[in-house]
Amino acid sequence: MTEFFGHRSLRVLAVDPTYRGFGFALFEGPRRLVDWGTKQTFTDRNGVSRQKVKELIRRYKPAVLVVEDCHHARSRRNRRVRSLTEQLLVIARRYGMRGHALPLAAVYEQFSKRDVQRKYEIACTLAEKFPALASRLPPKKKPWQGEDPRMSIFDAAALGYTYLVRRRTRASNPRSSRTFAYSTTTK
Repeated sequence: MTEFFGHRSLRVLAVDPTYRGFGFALFEGPRRLVDWGTKQTFTDRNGVSRQKVKELIRRYKPAVLVVEDCHHARSRRNRRVRSLTEQLLVIARRYGMRGHALPLAAVYEQFSKRDVQRKYEIACTLAEKFPALASRLPPKKKPWQGEDPRMSIFDAAALGYTYLVRRRTRASNPRSSRTFAYSTTTK
């Protein structure tokens, strides 16, 4: 952990797998976005994605890996991505990190507090909060268009930010029963 504004901050790596690879966001506390980007894979998508996530873990040494909870009832992820997220949680454990699977329902719940309800609105909110992301924000897609690969950066950032804010809320209010109601931790 690093010192951040006189407090120990938690380094969190959030990963959002896609059909082309994955997007990632690295945080040091909820106010500091350290790195972000996409990694593309063309062959052996899960194998290459695992290797690239391992490289990020070795480079940044995060304390927590956050992924989407693909086993949540509302998750629409395919079998390959479900398998990859499980494999990433195993990798986190092997590297001595905590792994958290957070459902998208928790992300939407967190951002609904700001009256933000759509995926693109969440991305815009994150771009305002972290101005360095603004240049990566794709234009709003039309209904007939596929999703821009850069949106996976914002999906990962939303997962990481939600995890950190919910963690901070739980720390300041230990009696809160709703905090982490949706998250699962690997053993």
